[in-house]
Amino acid sequence: MRLEQYAVLVFASPKQVRRIPGVQVMHASDFLGLVMRGLRDRKLASRAVPEHLPLIRTLQYVTEYRRTVLDVWAEEFSPDRAVTGRANSGS
Repeated sequence: MRLEQYAVLVFASPKQVRRIPGVQVMHASDFLGLVMRGLRDRKLASRAVPEHLPLIRTLQYVTEYRRTVLDVWAEEFSPDRAVTGRANSGS
């Protein structure tokens, strides 16, 4: 297994990114895209990320259950949301 080192920046523009020898410097959104694409076809049942990597394993769950996650995120922007933050159940 090949390990790569990344410096993940949140508040930086491309002009502010400096080179670090032996380390790939990238913005957080690019890093998340890289990880999520790598996990996209890696099924929990057959190729679960080891438990000692809890953040990557969590992203694997998000990837595996992306339809549910997207549904929940879509509820946030639904016009039928109640003031309480919960979707109206119609009753």
